[in-house]
Amino acid sequence: MHPHPPMEPLRILVVEDERDEFSLIRGQLQSVEACEVDWEPDLDRALNTLESGHHHACLADFKMGKRSGLDFVKAATARGIKQPVVILSGLRDPAVSLHAIECGAADYLIKTSSDEHTILRTLRHAVSRQRALITAIEERTRLATFGAAMGRALTSMGSLEETLRSCSRILAEFLPVQLVQIHLFNAQSGEFRRMAGEGPLSATTPETPPAPVDFINGEKCISCPAVDDHRLGDRSWIMKHEIAAGLSWPLMLEHHLLGLLTIHSSKPFPGPILEELGSVIPALSAFLARFSLESQVRRTQQLDCVGKMAAGIAHEFKNNLAVIQTHVWEAVEALEEAPPSVTRETLNQIVRVTDSATALAQQLMLFARPDDVALRPLDLNAAILDLRPMIRGAVDQRVSLHVSCHAEATTIESNPILLQQVIVNLSCNARDAMPDGGSLWIETWNVHIDAARAATSPEARVGDYLLLTIRDSGTGMTPETKARLFEPFFTTKAPGKGNGLGLATVFNIVRQHEGWLEVQSEVNVGTTFSIYLPISSKPLPPVPALDQKPLDGEKPQGVQANRERVLIVEDEPVLRMAAEVVLRKANFDVTAAADGQEAMKAWREKNGGFDVLLTDLSMPEGMTGLQLATQLLKDNPRIKVILTSGYAPEMFERGLAGQETMFLQKPYPPSALPEKVRSCLGI
Repeated sequence: MHPHPPMEPLRILVVEDERDEFSLIRGQLQSVEACEVDWEPDLDRALNTLESGHHHACLADFKMGKRSGLDFVKAATARGIKQPVVILSGLRDPAVSLHAIECGAADYLIKTSSDEHTILRTLRHAVSRQRALITAIEERTRLATFGAAMGRALTSMGSLEETLRSCSRILAEFLPVQLVQIHLFNAQSGEFRRMAGEGPLSATTPETPPAPVDFINGEKCISCPAVDDHRLGDRSWIMKHEIAAGLSWPLMLEHHLLGLLTIHSSKPFPGPILEELGSVIPALSAFLARFSLESQVRRTQQLDCVGKMAAGIAHEFKNNLAVIQTHVWEAVEALEEAPPSVTRETLNQIVRVTDSATALAQQLMLFARPDDVALRPLDLNAAILDLRPMIRGAVDQRVSLHVSCHAEATTIESNPILLQQVIVNLSCNARDAMPDGGSLWIETWNVHIDAARAATSPEARVGDYLLLTIRDSGTGMTPETKARLFEPFFTTKAPGKGNGLGLATVFNIVRQHEGWLEVQSEVNVGTTFSIYLPISSKPLPPVPALDQKPLDGEKPQGVQANRERVLIVEDEPVLRMAAEVVLRKANFDVTAAADGQEAMKAWREKNGGFDVLLTDLSMPEGMTGLQLATQLLKDNPRIKVILTSGYAPEMFERGLAGQETMFLQKPYPPSALPEKVRSCLGI
């Protein structure tokens, strides 16, 4: 326990083997001021008494039988006793006095020249010094703990939001404040976005920062009484919560504003708070700068990966176009030379190959701009076989590619685009490890992980898994390289040949799939990446048979439209005309518009007499498809809405809250349009 504040009446323990001597000392001290003076003649019991924490200080006689006050001081120091011990001696010897101080005594007094005033003053000064020392040690410990906690948070490899929340939570815990907020600054819009807020008032604050940009300009932060400065924001909020002080500190990279740290308190800030924040702000700014740079590099890596895959996709795409050209010429000749059945089969071949070419184009678009979609059931074997042509086009022709799917239970829950990125990235790494050619094996297996096997890997878990292995006969890795394999920005490639984020990205994607990754590698033998993914019992989504797909505009058998009225809004003339033709052939009453204004005009001319709105989401001018749909639904809540776009539907799933809306992904086969309209109408 720590000594009590020295302004309280002193509680003194006198260690003295003579009762008469103790009585004399007690009488002298209590004649000057009210103080508690206790006696203990035994050194060991005196140590136990001091450890209880009741006394502020100890006055020990130098000579006590066979033992001395120096023995007592040494024992007290060894046991970590915090109270100061003052030696009272009849021996005037500077060497002994110095030795006592070196042993841990707070002071050394001579009996003949130290009256009761001197003794009390010395004891009070010793208590004050000891208290200041303890406070300084506690503060250094607190600052070290604070710095270590912030360091762990800033290097945790968590997401941006998780890291900033951790930092604000640590700041709120260690600083005497009621609110800590961290905002990010968008240089393009000039707006702040709150990423983290901690403290008792965090739930009451607005999303915008309490200090505008002009409040934080300058080299240093600005700290001032909040109630005296209107620039801190909403005065009503400040007055309501009795905010006495506010501080805003810009998070900068050179001269570029990255974010803003703000704190508020119901009491004026103590001076040390600026010193504490002064050590945090550079680290927090460096983290934001590093995160911004990593985001840019990750984006660059995606584009680089697209470039690597473009050759493979272009090869397959040109093959498909060649097939289309061949069948078109066959169809032209067959119109004159062959019966209609041959012409139909030829045109169906064109439809199938066109679908394949469209899928390749869609694959490239999604690879360049992946969407944040939820995991869904996926047949891994089928996905790998579909991906084989792309991998073949990406690796060197001197690399022999072997794909073997041994797994029987093949369903996992996956994001196909992210999983594709894993396979392609590891395949490209294998290619780079075989500059003179070699072999690349991609295989799947079913494995069961028991408790003994799970204990051999820190991330392994008991259960049934689908094992995906990607193995090469390349140069392999040293143990030192393997140990740093998944570190961001670590690369063994030459400058300009790699940024060191590829395998870190692979590692994160596998973890997002609730799996883990193991690596075996030997120099001049090769490397094997083993990816363990949980097997899913969910059913796969149905896949329509190509052979049953009708030709453009053909209605499914047994379905007859009743001239339902459709309003088409599409800014691309070719797409607008094609949709109009297909729906007219399917017996729908169609009105087409090029933009939102034309659509509103047609709506007014026909008094809102439409059953279905088919609108593109993105139009270059005027209102968007969402805005148009929202307006028409206000006029006629019964109208059905079909949204179309080249982007994934997850980007717009909250676009028409509370309304049942269908989505049609571009590009779509002509037959899908009347089917979607009929489905929307329930006919």
